Amino acid sequence: KDYASLPDLFHQDNFDKCMLFGDEALYCSFEYELEPLNNENALWKTMQELSKDHYNYRHDNLRHWICVPTNCPNVTEKFEDSTMLTKQINNCYDNKMLKYGFRGTVKTLTCDTNKSKFPVDWIDILVGFLFIAYISFVLLCTIVDNAIQSCYEKDYENFSNTSYGRMVISFSLYRSWIRLTTVKSTPEVDYFRPFQGLRFYNQIIVILSHTAMVGLISSVGNTKFVETMNSSLGNIFLSSGPMCVSTMFSLSSTLLSYAIFSHFEKRKLTLNVLVMLFVERYLRLIPPLVVVLLFNVTWWRHLGSGPIWNRIIGKEYLNCRKNMWTNLMFLNNLIDAENMVSTNVRLKWVKKKRLKKFITLAAFPLIINGYCSYRPILLLCHF
Repeated sequence: KDYASLPDLFHQDNFDKCMLFGDEALYCSFEYELEPLNNENALWKTMQELSKDHYNYRHDNLRHWICVPTNCPNVTEKFEDSTMLTKQINNCYDNKMLKYGFRGTVKTLTCDTNKSKFPVDWIDILVGFLFIAYISFVLLCTIVDNAIQSCYEKDYENFSNTSYGRMVISFSLYRSWIRLTTVKSTPEVDYFRPFQGLRFYNQIIVILSHTAMVGLISSVGNTKFVETMNSSLGNIFLSSGPMCVSTMFSLSSTLLSYAIFSHFEKRKLTLNVLVMLFVERYLRLIPPLVVVLLFNVTWWRHLGSGPIWNRIIGKEYLNCRKNMWTNLMFLNNLIDAENMVSTNVRLKWVKKKRLKKFITLAAFPLIINGYCSYRPILLLCHF
């Protein structure tokens, strides 16, 4: 009952319908911070009581997305950076909130029209050309590889041993698919088969957790459900990102530890070898990361629109153009962290975490070699 009596904490007008107004289209998002006209206002006391809990929303800070021509038809300004536009929307909302006994202040106003904020530039064209060229090259290698194997089967082995052949096979989708789906039956693989099953189910939980987060990015219709969802043990289990992600890294770390110890069981692990291991892992992670970053700074912003598109994707694009190099160096959480690239970023975040985990685990054998009798305790402390 308390929740139902309050002004809508979130409100979102139909974005696509608003864009049908053509040149008159103006869709604005903002925060509207409430204050009571009378300190004895019962709704204000309810808001303050709900907002005391740090797990709850601030119910005195409304987050609204409105189509200005329909929601505030008296607004005449059309420029986002105009103080007059902010003032007119503020007056419009003050009139709306009178029935609740509130007034307020509009903050962080951003607006969209039927024209794109970020037109195509020369960087977009250049990266688009590179993407098309790379995809064409991969398709060409796939066709050549498949054709030679089908028509010249006897000569295929000789072809695969040439430098040209190795390059073609490396970029062949057909050959990559075979390598991806081929499972070598060895005692080691059979031994870790149950472990791989655990990783599979853990990955499902990770996906479910991130899926649950998507519903909280934009406006929420039932804030009570969100604020009380952690009272259910099942919801905690499925939505607890830190728990399932930490489990994912722990499982991966166990396999990586086993691989490192097995590889150097009969070999000596030196600092030079450790550095080369790091360089090799870094070079393996960089190519897909570069592709994701190039996509972020170019064509991603052109692939959609919506009430929160420019607020999230547009900001991501601007931050990525500014700080792309920090991501390539895996320093994006240390340098200019306030403008850190943070969306489409699960790949980048996971790669950074895995690289740091790899460095730690690769260096760990050097540490425990000097404390052989304490290996079990050190390994337990590490995880």
